[in-house]
Amino acid sequence: MGPHMPLTTQPLRRKAVAERTKAVKKLLVVVDKTESSDRVLDYLGSLFAKQRNVHFYLTYLLPRLPAGLLESGGAEAPAVEERIEASLWLEQDRWMAALDSTSHEILSRSAARLRQAGIRDVIEMCASSPQDNRSAADEVLVIAETRGCRTIVVGHKARSWFRETRGGHLAEHLVRNARGFSVWVID
Repeated sequence: MGPHMPLTTQPLRRKAVAERTKAVKKLLVVVDKTESSDRVLDYLGSLFAKQRNVHFYLTYLLPRLPAGLLESGGAEAPAVEERIEASLWLEQDRWMAALDSTSHEILSRSAARLRQAGIRDVIEMCASSPQDNRSAADEVLVIAETRGCRTIVVGHKARSWFRETRGGHLAEHLVRNARGFSVWVID
């Protein structure tokens, strides 16, 4: 029985390896317009250029709406209240349109950089919502969960506005709070 044992388990091992290589690896990659983000994309390109079944979900985190655009002070007269609300919504739409343009530009540039590095598999762009009242780290986790990504990739110096508003780096907050996810911090 001893010499025949490897022959019976060998096909099972080959099948297990084949199943692992078929499985799609989904990476959520947080991008911005920093050199740190470019290094992350270059690293991922060099790492995965020849591999298949790796899907990249690029996300650019939009800052939250400014406090002045969140809600109006209101008015006692309903007609005045309606005009104030309509004006507020118009200002929110203008503010978000400007952000959408920036976001699309950064996401497109990031996808092109991965393609230039040799990535041929799926590259999708995911937007965050400035209207959600979540921290940037929580927003990343929600996007990762929604897209089925178990791995989050972020540059160590990503999102300088996050550091200013929350204290510390986005990467540090993700490493501390990302239960059930792998977090790759690229320097």
